[in-house]
Amino acid sequence: MVISETSSIEKVKENFPDILYKYRKWANPLHKTIISDQELFFAAPDSFTDKRDCRFPLDWNFTYEFFQPFLETTFNGGKSQLLEKDYEFELRNQYNKILGNKEKEENFIEEYYQLSNHHLGVLSLTARNNNIDIWKSDYADNFKGFCVGINFKDCLELVWIFK
Repeated sequence: MVISETSSIEKVKENFPDILYKYRKWANPLHKTIISDQELFFAAPDSFTDKRDCRFPLDWNFTYEFFQPFLETTFNGGKSQLLEKDYEFELRNQYNKILGNKEKEENFIEEYYQLSNHHLGVLSLTARNNNIDIWKSDYADNFKGFCVGINFKDCLELVWIFK
């Protein structure tokens, strides 16, 4: 897996070879659309056998200090109606309703990943078209499938969304 922490498409391109490969099955009509329609399918992260396999790693910060600006925004002007100490108490009270304990934090993370499964997709490609293990696997239907080379750097130009 290549992880790039940049917003420059040129920097991301440096991490990839010119051609990447996708192994497919002839027996599956949907797999043939990669040739007939030049169509790539991005699978939902939770569609893999291991449901945690494609969870994009995030550094979760559930501290009150981190959430305080968000809480102040959502409290919608309540500061002007309360004393400073009461306002701080109310913000902490709101924080504890949303998070504030391990179970709520775990639920928050799980809800995030459930939402991300509807908005993110995973495209599995490889740099090798001669990987015997993949050819004999289910991906290439035990040598009965096919392998397509994709100029991935050109595809990045079409789908670049990181800004």
